[in-house]
Amino acid sequence: MYIVRNIRKINNEKYKEKVFPPKKKKMKLKNNVVIFNYVNNKNNKTNSISSFKMGNNINTKHDIVTEKNEIIKEEEKKYTNYIFTNEELNSLSYELALEHDKRTYFQYYSSLLMQKHLIIFTFCNNKDYNIFVLKFSLLISSFALYFAVNALFFTDETMHNIYEQKGNAGIISQISNIFYSTVISCFINIIIKKLGLSNDDMIKIKQIHNSNEGLKQSTKLLKKLKLKFALFFILTFLLNSFFWYFIGAFCAVYKNTQNILIENTFLSFFLSLLYPFGINLIPGIFRIPSLKNYSGCSKYCYFISKLLAII
Repeated sequence: MYIVRNIRKINNEKYKEKVFPPKKKKMKLKNNVVIFNYVNNKNNKTNSISSFKMGNNINTKHDIVTEKNEIIKEEEKKYTNYIFTNEELNSLSYELALEHDKRTYFQYYSSLLMQKHLIIFTFCNNKDYNIFVLKFSLLISSFALYFAVNALFFTDETMHNIYEQKGNAGIISQISNIFYSTVISCFINIIIKKLGLSNDDMIKIKQIHNSNEGLKQSTKLLKKLKLKFALFFILTFLLNSFFWYFIGAFCAVYKNTQNILIENTFLSFFLSLLYPFGINLIPGIFRIPSLKNYSGCSKYCYFISKLLAII
């Protein structure tokens, strides 16, 4: 009897499973909402639906791409009727550069020379937001700086060699001093430029599309520039006073080295004017092809070109 009851029980359970099959639970992910559908296996009809929102940190790949594209479109709208300067084009992100930077290799190369070559930057770059008087002051200060730094490299050993050669020291023996003085002078010039130039600050104001916010930020910028320019004139006045006093005292004491110092200074200054023509050829080799022919590594080439352009 016990065995018969068990057999009947098992058969009854199998009968229920066939007639009334259990409901299966299906889960779908739609945007950030997980939906549970309880479906009857027999007729595949949905009996009930329950849903709940997942955490904010769970997004589908489609949502991330869509959100990124929307951000890019918003950025592009801001620059629809925008007139770019060369400095702005050079600093654009890759996505915006693809849309707005249509320059040739030579045009990009010229823009780098406008920024980095001291003579061209002072007298030919008239489309930036820097004040000409300050740029000209930088040029004069740079020449005084090259004089002073070159004078610092005249050590006791150098003086002894000049004395032995009766003031006829060859240029070849001074090449290392000329090179080091050029590098040091260029580095100091970069620091001084940060105080005397206003182009980067003006571009930030220009890129503000809200008129009220632009007016607010321009008021702050005016105070900032007044302070920067005051510090620039004070610093350059003190440095130039020290440079010319040091050079005058040096030439008065070491009369036989005056000609050598002048030669070294002009060679060092000429080298600083010459190297931008060569070094600025390199960034365009990476930048222009990356914007003309899109590929998987184009973005990385563009990033490399921006790093090289900083040098």
